[in-house]
Amino acid sequence: MAKRNTNKSTKSTSVIPKYRQVLFLDIDGVLNSHQSEVMYMNLHDPIPSSWDQRPCPIALGNLVKILKDCPDVVIIISSAWRYWKNLKELKEMFTEWIGKEYAKRIKGTTPVTDIRIDGSEYRGSCIKKWIEKNGMPSKFIILDDNSDMEPYMDHLHKTCSLHGLQLGDAFIIVEYFTGKPYYNGPKTVI
Repeated sequence: MAKRNTNKSTKSTSVIPKYRQVLFLDIDGVLNSHQSEVMYMNLHDPIPSSWDQRPCPIALGNLVKILKDCPDVVIIISSAWRYWKNLKELKEMFTEWIGKEYAKRIKGTTPVTDIRIDGSEYRGSCIKKWIEKNGMPSKFIILDDNSDMEPYMDHLHKTCSLHGLQLGDAFIIVEYFTGKPYYNGPKTVI
């Protein structure tokens, strides 16, 4: 009879992915922008304190478009907002912003790791730690206005903090997750 190997070092370290399609989502520079800040300042003088860091309605609409067209995508919050809001509070905030139907697709946050001297962090390291714990999704995008996403730079869809999440960004993300060309707007006839 063969002796069973009980050496723990031979155990597989791969993790079965918890989610197949993941959108790692930043907030500042993606869902709120310099443009939306100027809009709120010009429409409301003074800005109500409850509107601090209010999201851009266009960016929120574009996020809903992604979620509507990609029903298998879940959201993992990678934003610094996870420092001062727990998962329950983030879900409540997103319920107010995009509705319960879409907010329920928020499944977690990335862990806090690798803090720099200035108090910021390397988001790529946080995402890597999340993937190590939850498994590598078959498809994922990091939606952020920063570029510190090593080792996953090829998964970064970078927004411009001036405007945040635009419709063109949403088209590209939907195409990635669905594998189908997306834009079905008016055709230009010359």
